Amino acid sequence: MAYGFKAINESDFIQIDEDTISFQILATGTLSSGAGSYVTIPNSYPEDIFVVMRPSSPSSSNAYVMSGFMYDYTNISGTRARRAYMSASINYTFPTWGVDCDYAIVERADGSGFTPPTSGYGLNVYKSNGDLSFSSELPTYRVAATRNYNITASNSGAGVWYTPPSGKNVLGMYTFLSSFDLYRSNQYSIGGNERGSYRYYRRALFDYPNNTFGLQIKGYYSDGPNGGNIFDYVWSGYRTEMIGDVG
Repeated sequence: MAYGFKAINESDFIQIDEDTISFQILATGTLSSGAGSYVTIPNSYPEDIFVVMRPSSPSSSNAYVMSGFMYDYTNISGTRARRAYMSASINYTFPTWGVDCDYAIVERADGSGFTPPTSGYGLNVYKSNGDLSFSSELPTYRVAATRNYNITASNSGAGVWYTPPSGKNVLGMYTFLSSFDLYRSNQYSIGGNERGSYRYYRRALFDYPNNTFGLQIKGYYSDGPNGGNIFDYVWSGYRTEMIGDVG
């Protein structure tokens, strides 16, 4: 670094410099509970936004599960709908979606969607090309941990994958709204023309009593149609999961 600004903490970790990619908050809110609840993403927002979520007003004595997915559809008349679906439940009452969801809509601060604050207070850091890299006046999403997991029929990714360091708590953290939804559908023969069906769902698991975060798999059985096809379909591939703080 020949010029510019750099902030380094006591662990020699670069917290801010002109090359920092920070995630600034475009909007926050609370979504009322219920299956099928969603947040509308304004079409004026940039393409590279993402959404983070957490259970609203949780109790530290309970574990919570969350579902959710992103929806982006343009109909034949050219009208576009961008939505973030999310629901939350206390783990032992699942699948009764009775817990509200806090959310934040996030964009990478690369100068394309943010006007530098001009309050006269705080700190604005710019890249060498003049784009805003960081502003202390704008709330940010600070990533604590990520993983990129390859989903297959035999590897769902279930289990704890984040335990915060000593002195930090999962309570209050937000997870990236990944595909926490149906990922496997299995229809099979149970004799003759009779069919059974299992559908498996991925859920984000905030385990506050144990101060951990991870992934839970829930499977549900139903009777399939007589004489129906036999199949085992997996929406396989890599999923990015993330947890962090808004502030």
